[in-house]
Amino acid sequence: MNAQIKTAENGLKQSLSQVNTTLTNAVKQETADRIADVNAKASQAADELLAATQGIEASIESLTQVMKTADENLAREMSSLAAGANIQFDSQVIWHFNNQTTEGWTGSAGVPGVSQDGWLRPADSATDPYITSPGGLAVDGAAYRFIMLRFRKTGKPVWAGEIRWVSAGENFTNTKRYIVAEPEYADGVATLTVRDIPWTGNIDRIRLDLTNQQDASNFIEFDWIAVGRPAPGASTAALQDVRSTLSNALTAEAQARSTLAAQMRGSYDGSDLEKVTSGLLYQEKTARVTAISAEVKARESLQTQFNDNKAAVSGELSSLTTEQSAQASRIGGLETSLGKKADAAALTSLTQKVEQQGTTLTSQGAALTSLTNRVGQTETGLAGTNEALSGLQSVVTQQGDRITSQGQSITKLTSDLGTTNTALAKKAEAAAVTALTQQVEQNGRDIRSNTDSITSLSNQLVNGQPNRWSRRLYPVQLANAGTVPSFSDVRAVGANGRG
Repeated sequence: MNAQIKTAENGLKQSLSQVNTTLTNAVKQETADRIADVNAKASQAADELLAATQGIEASIESLTQVMKTADENLAREMSSLAAGANIQFDSQVIWHFNNQTTEGWTGSAGVPGVSQDGWLRPADSATDPYITSPGGLAVDGAAYRFIMLRFRKTGKPVWAGEIRWVSAGENFTNTKRYIVAEPEYADGVATLTVRDIPWTGNIDRIRLDLTNQQDASNFIEFDWIAVGRPAPGASTAALQDVRSTLSNALTAEAQARSTLAAQMRGSYDGSDLEKVTSGLLYQEKTARVTAISAEVKARESLQTQFNDNKAAVSGELSSLTTEQSAQASRIGGLETSLGKKADAAALTSLTQKVEQQGTTLTSQGAALTSLTNRVGQTETGLAGTNEALSGLQSVVTQQGDRITSQGQSITKLTSDLGTTNTALAKKAEAAAVTALTQQVEQNGRDIRSNTDSITSLSNQLVNGQPNRWSRRLYPVQLANAGTVPSFSDVRAVGANGRG
């Protein structure tokens, strides 16, 4: 029983440990899941916000590029309007030199120089200081037959005014050359328009030989150079429309940026996140704080539930331990009671019954001896009834054998009783004692039945009369209950037929 209690206690402890481990793992998993969920939602919101911001930025950049291109085109178109030319120039290729590079142009006397404000100056040379464009222009000579350029003059360089061109794979010659007159200057600046150049096919390169010589005091500088064709002139109204369109676009862009800024951070225009009190950033911050607070409360609640469950389980374990201790005490007391009382009382009762049966058997033996003597005395006067007496003697002999067998059974029972006493001394079970007691009681009933039969037989023999006989049958119960024999009581019968 103690082993069972110990096993139950160990099982309960193991179950408690498993519950503790399960709850701990559940808390950790729930915490990790909630953190992952919050992070995922925050990351998703941040990604969506970033995507929206990048989309708006891309739109702004695209619009800015369009506006820049429009501004450049407008500047180019406006600069293409030569003073007094009254024509609009549609260029196929143009060089502005605004990035302080030659943009691929070379010179006869060396690499041209570029000033900080974007003016290209050919290298000084005493003879023919020309400049050559980069190759691969692929200008359609039939469609684009104009060259426009803006330049300024310093000192008094000698004017040559030659324009040369070549197709791919050709060298410059005098065959493909066009000469123009020197234009008029306004404060040293002039815009030169070269019309209807007689070139054909695809033009690969051009060369400008505008002066015969150049030095530090006498030179020219190019603001921009373009190859193209004339187009309808831009009116003041058209230019105003362009300005209006650009102004509206800029206003819309500024408004969109302002709206985006308001959506992102509200009215605050600084960079301190703690001072943001409205807008998407504030909402995101508030949502995260709320989610983290909810997470903390959920963890605290889960921890409280875990502690309550742990306390309840500890209380149950304590109660079970107390109950087990009480049960162990009761079992110990029961074992002591059975060892000192129940076994002794059962053995005493069994011993008394066996002694009584021994006394009864002794008495039956004496009665059988007396009966045998009387039967012997009766044989002298009952010679005529030898057959009946022989039968009676046989029956009595069988009864003696029966009693002898019962004596042997009693002897065996005594031996078994000794064995039983030894077993009972080792705390034999009550069921075995009960079964043995029932067997002894049954033997006692059998002995009493035999005693009654013998007593009846003795009385018949004592009360019998000479020469008067009758036959009476007496049942005898064998120990194995296999057969039921009988013996005859021969009694004398008088002349009147009465016993």
